[in-house]
Amino acid sequence: MIKNVAVLPSFGVLVIEAPTGGVPALISLLNTLPKNLPVPIAVVQHCASHRRSYLPEIVRGHTVR
Repeated sequence: MIKNVAVLPSFGVLVIEAPTGGVPALISLLNTLPKNLPVPIAVVQHCASHRRSYLPEIVRGHTVR
C-alpha cells in the first residue's frame, strides 16, 4: 500500500514512496496520472539492500518518456 504521496511545488516534482509490496498500488496510481503531467515523478521504494529491485522494469511499461 502506498502511504505517502507528496507534490513539492517549490521543486516541481511528484515524489511517491512505496514499500516493496506496494508495487500494484504504485502501478494503479501511475495509470491514473495524466499523460501530460507537467512535473517529473520520483519513486522511492523501500526494499532490502541485498535484494535486486525489478521496479524499473515493472514501471517502464506504465510510463511515458
